[in-house]
Formats: sequence, C-alpha cells, structure tokens
Amino acid sequence: YSSGDRSAAGKTATQYADLSDVGIYERWTHTLAVASDGAVYVSRGQFDNDSCPPPQPRSGSILRIGAGQPAQGSVVVSGLRNAMYLRCVPWGCFGAELSGDNWEGIGGHEKLIQLHQGDDYGYPCCVDHEVPRPALSPTPDCSRTAVSLATYLLHDTPFGFDWDVRSAWPEPYRGAFFVGMHGSAFVGPWA
Repeated sequence: YSSGDRSAAGKTATQYADLSDVGIYERWTHTLAVASDGAVYVSRGQFDNDSCPPPQPRSGSILRIGAGQPAQGSVVVSGLRNAMYLRCVPWGCFGAELSGDNWEGIGGHEKLIQLHQGDDYGYPCCVDHEVPRPALSPTPDCSRTAVSLATYLLHDTPFGFDWDVRSAWPEPYRGAFFVGMHGSAFVGPWA
C-alpha cells in the first residue's frame, strides 16, 4: 500500500498464513509482532471455558507464522486464555496474558510473559505455576506450567506495553518499561 490507498486494487495479494482453524472457544487473532531475527508471531485467545484439557491446543496460543512455517503456523506458547498484546524488542518477545474473567476467588491475575518455545501457561487447567484450578478432578499437574515475569490484578488489564528502547525519554523514565492499563470511567452500580 502507498499513503492514501483505500484498497488493494491492481495489486496481487500474497497469503502469509491461514488462521481459519478456529474452534468453539476461539477468540480471533489479536496482535502481530516481528522479532529481531525476522520471526513473525501472532496471538490467539480463547473464551472462558472449563474444558481441561482444552479441546483445541491451538486455542489460546502464540503462533510463529510466515516463511518456513506451515500455513497454519507453529505453536510457540500454549495454554493461554487471551494473549492480548505482543511486543518484540532486541532482548526478546513478550506478551500480555489475561486470566479467566471470573477467577478472582481462585487467585487469577493478568500476566506479563516472555515467549519461549514450548512454554505452556496451563489455561484452563492451571491458575498459575504449581496452582491447579480448584474443583477439577483429577487435579491437574501444574508443575510444568510456565512462570510469568510479572503479574497484575485481575481486570487491571494491560492493553499494551513498551520499553524506552532508544533512551529517548527524560529521567526518571529513561530506559523504563511502560504499561497501558485498561482503566474504567464507570462509577456507580450497573443499571
């Protein structure tokens, strides 16, 4: 596209990936990010559900797509509920993962994760590393559930984040990590 284009008329489209394999719990693609090595990542979420193990392991995952990958992409990270945002910087790729919407009473929280091949964050079987979701039988093994880098209160949803990679901000923000939270302007009872 060129500046001002409103359509792809007269241009040949190239399919980069086919992410049409949605399951019943699937939330559509959220974010694309490109790593310093050229790898392209896309996040896929899933709606709250109680199916442990999940019926579709690609639901709630981060996929590597593009050159050298199958058309459906390759799973890099699994066991996510809703990886809302991805960001790659020279020292790695990271995601903002949202927990089960109704998990206040069982220790649910939003997470900052780093992408590592094969990591599984356990949703919907595990609340966190070594923390199985209560009332599931048999009790799931959460010993291999990946450990998040940081956590946020449930519903203090991180909608984006970034680093001052170029040290362009003045002190005391130079080199800092910034998180944009969802926030709320709602005051009062629901009608």
